[in-house]
Amino acid sequence: MESYNPEIEIEYLSWPEVSERMSAGYRTAVFAVGSLEQHGTHLPITVDALIGSAIARRVTAHLGNALMAPTVRPGNSSHHMGFPGTITLRPSTLSAIVVDYCTSLASHGFKTIVVISAHGGNNSIVQVACMEAQELLGDRADIIPITQVMAYNSTEWGKVREGYHATSVETGCVMALAPELVHLDKASDWTNPIDPNIRDISALLSARGTKHFAPKGIMGRPTSAKAEVGAEVIESIGENIAAQVKLVMRQIAEK
Repeated sequence: MESYNPEIEIEYLSWPEVSERMSAGYRTAVFAVGSLEQHGTHLPITVDALIGSAIARRVTAHLGNALMAPTVRPGNSSHHMGFPGTITLRPSTLSAIVVDYCTSLASHGFKTIVVISAHGGNNSIVQVACMEAQELLGDRADIIPITQVMAYNSTEWGKVREGYHATSVETGCVMALAPELVHLDKASDWTNPIDPNIRDISALLSARGTKHFAPKGIMGRPTSAKAEVGAEVIESIGENIAAQVKLVMRQIAEK
């Protein structure tokens, strides 16, 4: 499994080390909001938290003068509750956690806080929570929410849409980060029963749950997954999110 980076990850530093880095100019904090939900018969429950941490780690490193706060592991995953092991937080609970994270970091003196939603079910909640945190903090800190992380995948694999969940790309990401947790011999490809004219399936999943449309929890074609593809995708997303954050920070500084 990919190891942590003790130089930039707050939870592996002592408080004097955090203080020293902040005194040296490390005033940006980055954290991911993942999930603990089923990812088919071949992947572990921790997929979104694992990938989210990897992306946040890369964003933090690319930004420089930044520290990574611990990933919020459970998210809003009610549509996966048909599968044992999934843990879901109510939207109000998750929103409160994100707000408290941001206000805690700001109280220590972090001036920019980047919140990365690493799970689609968190996106709208993260956006609202960041708005609330910004209202509470005012000009003490700038909150930058990042959602739709796969949109930051500029590799050729970002142009292929094979499904929605436990896909070959997602499987490849876990193969690159923690190959010991992937069991491709237990994977199978999904036959999509959803009307292709439906552009947003979130209403279907909320109403019926993932299991209704994907009995194995797989909504993609993971049997073709490759670790090198996953590694390329993670690097691309991390680099592109960091570039976006820098643009936003520059624009805010000009206000």
